[in-house]
Amino acid sequence: MIRQFIYQVLFTLLFLSSCRESQQKANDAPAPISAVITDDSISPPMPQGNPGKGIAGVFDVPEMLCLSRMDSAPAREIPKKVPQNFLILHKELERVGAEQDGPPGQLNYNNDTSNFKFECVVLIREMPKIQPRNCNVVILEASKMVIYNYYGPYGGLFNAYREIGEYCRKNNLVQTGPQREFYVSDPGVEKDPSKRLTRIMVPVMSTKTAAAEVTK
Repeated sequence: MIRQFIYQVLFTLLFLSSCRESQQKANDAPAPISAVITDDSISPPMPQGNPGKGIAGVFDVPEMLCLSRMDSAPAREIPKKVPQNFLILHKELERVGAEQDGPPGQLNYNNDTSNFKFECVVLIREMPKIQPRNCNVVILEASKMVIYNYYGPYGGLFNAYREIGEYCRKNNLVQTGPQREFYVSDPGVEKDPSKRLTRIMVPVMSTKTAAAEVTK
């Protein structure tokens, strides 16, 4: 539990650095997340073992079952809020006897430094038999998603999002929901920031399909 706490504090401080930097500028990696990326659920297949860097492509990502904590806070309170949420999730994970099925993740709903809206999630293998007390059981919807494997310090994540934006423009794609970040590498284990893997998932649809949806 202490290691998890240190992990989340490290992540939070780096996450804030990423947010500030993105506003100013508008390997030994684990295998892909089993509950998120599998050979049976995507096309083309995701590379196994050591995923390539950058844009992997657009994939059909299945539903994700998770324990979830939705929250919001101004930037100055994020170093306290995010670790609190992850600690609660891990305590609930143990209390309900759920099996974790991947690294911790976060959904980000805005870039408002006065009031960040975010959702901390822990993927689980199956529906818990005991109802959680301090979090929710949530199914993140299936979607076509642009997958980006980012290796590096969290402060450089804005570069990944810039590349994703350019990729979407070139391929006539529009974002349809909040992006998902999964922190595959544990900073407490992987000391070299350049080798830390963050898997970014951005739900998308074609601009043609989006236009058709609007005119319905």
